[in-house]
Amino acid sequence: MKSIMSLKPGPTSIASFHERIIRSMLGGEGEHSPEKRDDDVLSRDYHPRAMEVAIRTWRKRMIHEYESAAVFAQIVPQLMEGGATIDFKTTVLRCAMDELRHATLCSQVIEFLGDDPRTEVEIDLGQVPNHDDCSKRVGALRNLLFASLTETISMGLLTEERERVEEPYIARVLRRLAADESLHARVGWTYLAALHDDLSDEERQQLRDYMPVALGHLEAELLHAMPLGSGEKPPRQILDDLFALGFSEASRARRLMYQAIDEVVLSRLDAFGLQATDAWDERITVDLAH
Repeated sequence: MKSIMSLKPGPTSIASFHERIIRSMLGGEGEHSPEKRDDDVLSRDYHPRAMEVAIRTWRKRMIHEYESAAVFAQIVPQLMEGGATIDFKTTVLRCAMDELRHATLCSQVIEFLGDDPRTEVEIDLGQVPNHDDCSKRVGALRNLLFASLTETISMGLLTEERERVEEPYIARVLRRLAADESLHARVGWTYLAALHDDLSDEERQQLRDYMPVALGHLEAELLHAMPLGSGEKPPRQILDDLFALGFSEASRARRLMYQAIDEVVLSRLDAFGLQATDAWDERITVDLAH
């Protein structure tokens, strides 16, 4: 069932508590705070087609960030069941909070671009897999590592977008997203490193068995979250406007994605003995188009 997605605080006293939480997460960013200010306005006029694509793409990103919050939140009880140390539980819970904030920031960008961020959508909050074919700690590791793999690739795409963006307000938002994605990427890799030497041979094999499934889903998830656009480059004016508004060109984003998978993800997983390069060749293709 579809519902209206709105990220505005409610009219109760809890709203002020929410604002205090957000301020405590800012860490003294001051003028670099990514939250929208009254004096944030577009610096110039943009091609109508570029504005249309930008609004739709920021809306798509808003929904993706909102769904990612549910993923991290669902991993926390799995970490509890798997016996993770407290630092991983609190950090992953913080990741979920970050993603809610990111969704809110995306909604503010939509407002900045002149559109209503309220969206009728059927949010996909499906359960994170329980992985009954492995131990509890490997199940939690599989899910946290997968979440961090997507964030690892996203960091590269955000770097591309930050290099080209021209709107100061959107640049602040992208800077915040990139800073948080670094933590989100690191936590899964760190958990893998922390557990690796303690895993039994059977548990190591359980991780290797997961690689073709994980890498197939990774590819599908990343392609689904790609910037909107066809394989053909848009006219130069529209492309330049999209760069200024915080986006990569769609086909280039795909090339960067596959480059990062090949040069970063697979090599790092291989270093842990997970045979990821072979698993990539044998990955299970998934179609998330809808």
